[in-house]
Amino acid sequence: MRPRARFILLSFAQIPVVLFVMPYLMILAIRGLEGLLGMGPAFPPPWNGVAFALASAWGAVWMSWSIYYIHAAGQGGPAEAAGKGIRPTVHLMRGGPYAFCRNPMMHGYTVAFPVGLGFLLRSWAVFIFVPLWLGLVHVFLTRVEEPELERRFGDEYREYRAGLPRLMLRMRGARARLAAARHELAAVGPKSPAGLALAGVLWVLWVVSLVRYLPSIAAGSAAALDILSWLPLLLHLTWYGFNLIITVFSLGALPRFEK
Repeated sequence: MRPRARFILLSFAQIPVVLFVMPYLMILAIRGLEGLLGMGPAFPPPWNGVAFALASAWGAVWMSWSIYYIHAAGQGGPAEAAGKGIRPTVHLMRGGPYAFCRNPMMHGYTVAFPVGLGFLLRSWAVFIFVPLWLGLVHVFLTRVEEPELERRFGDEYREYRAGLPRLMLRMRGARARLAAARHELAAVGPKSPAGLALAGVLWVLWVVSLVRYLPSIAAGSAAALDILSWLPLLLHLTWYGFNLIITVFSLGALPRFEK
């Protein structure tokens, strides 16, 4: 299989793992901690649903922006940020969301899922699960991703690492950092009108379907553990991921491969 086709195929293949399997495992883990520790419900409705929606929206912004920027400026894919896999990033990214912290995609994922799902589940256990999750993320970043980036980019990465936090956003000085990195998007290719039209139709259908199922997601599934109760939410998350990748590629942010 050609590198370009393989990259596109695996970009779609990783979405169910990240947006279906992992969120469901988080649900099981939060509920398991809750049962183990005998915790009662928290975050009364409808405020838990409002908090879940806000956390999900915040996370989606940072994840979407990061995925686009990794493709467009880094000339790689999100699964290859650590340099392991089908397409490592070939440029160190300093602009876009990477002007605010070193791992904006993980920042968004953490807010949307461990935190957001905790609100949806109305669970006090989220205050235990989130630190455990952050501990796992810290181990992965410090033992796997950061050493690999330091090996590939050397002093350039060490300078960048010294200037920004790992996951927390730093707003001070962000405007100057964004301006200094405007050149990073020079590699963006031509847009695909047909792809953008398809993405537009899919986003409209996704919004209509999400509005239809959101009340049942917020009310009916929060007390259940079986996967069928969570299927509407998990399928919408996966659908969101597919739409995002189609949109990113259609905007010309597909890495260039040698023929």
